[in-house]
Amino acid sequence: MRRILHKIAAALLTKPFYDVFLAGEAGYPCFRIPSLVVSTHGTVVAFGEGRGLRTGSCGDHGDVMIVSKRSTNGGKSWGDLHVVRDEFAQGASSIGNPAPVVLGDGTVAAIDGKIVRVLGAVDVRSRAGAGARVRLM
Repeated sequence: MRRILHKIAAALLTKPFYDVFLAGEAGYPCFRIPSLVVSTHGTVVAFGEGRGLRTGSCGDHGDVMIVSKRSTNGGKSWGDLHVVRDEFAQGASSIGNPAPVVLGDGTVAAIDGKIVRVLGAVDVRSRAGAGARVRLM
């Protein structure tokens, strides 16, 4: 068992890492709870919590938005950051823990981990360079 784990660890360490969400990007002091999913079109979609854009706070409650990015080259580069859901502006105390899923029609959606509901969907059918469209559901 130890030998197998060593081989797996060695294989993982030889793979490059690519940054998706970086602190300070687009004015967000921090990002938390990243998650990835690959669409039926092969597009990699990353979701996360963008925290503190308006307040500067990286806390678990308050100024938290669900954000996304997409990659059409296996995660080597990423498109612009898009807000999928922002409930802070409406007075909500928190939104978070995005869990991405690929729906039967190929739509990529994020489900809120605290209250089961669809937060939004990212249209991955748009072509590279055209930008991703975000549709709230």
